[in-house]
Amino acid sequence: MYRITNRNKRVFTPLERKRNPGGRSSFLTGPVRKRFSNGAGFTLIEMLVVLSMFALIGLTLFSTLNNGIKIWQRLNQTVKQEDVNLFFDRFSTELRNSFKFKTIEFRGNKEQINFPTLAASSLQGSMVIRGISEVSYSFDKADQELSKELRTYSQIYKGESGSNQKVLKDIDSLKFTYYYYDEDIEEYAWLEDWQSQNLPLAVRIELGFYIDADEYELQTITRTIDIPVSQS
Repeated sequence: MYRITNRNKRVFTPLERKRNPGGRSSFLTGPVRKRFSNGAGFTLIEMLVVLSMFALIGLTLFSTLNNGIKIWQRLNQTVKQEDVNLFFDRFSTELRNSFKFKTIEFRGNKEQINFPTLAASSLQGSMVIRGISEVSYSFDKADQELSKELRTYSQIYKGESGSNQKVLKDIDSLKFTYYYYDEDIEEYAWLEDWQSQNLPLAVRIELGFYIDADEYELQTITRTIDIPVSQS
């Protein structure tokens, strides 16, 4: 007796079989669906919360950095203002100590000035010895710098160069003018070029400098310094 088998009978894959507790097989006739747990992905709300947190952190960092830059700019402005004030104090002291001296002439124009003065020339223990010196200030428009050269009388006698230093940087403009009494017209006036053998009554400085070189914040200061010896 022969057993007739149905060759067209469908053969199910292991994924389509399902064992029951009794060991008998049952078949899944529908498509297989894979279930995912709730923690396998992000929901739209979770993504929005994360993006909001990143935005808040970025805003906080930007605010901190911006405040730091502002503090640095204020400190930089204070330092530049202190440098300018220190220059005016030293220049005023040197100019008021100026006097008429045959070896060192008082000469000046709009961007340079040269005059004799009493300056510290040597040290003896804790005492500062002041001697006759020649002070020269010159403004370099191209480099925007104000430089100073100081020569002692010994260096002048030997024909040696003195000490040089950069006094101010980021200088936009500098102008020296010289106050005197014109006996011909009997009036006081200002000159831009001083070549007289006598001393001027006063020197005026017009200084324009940048507080912040990056932002080009320009400030202008004008000072007039009298020379006591010339008025005696």
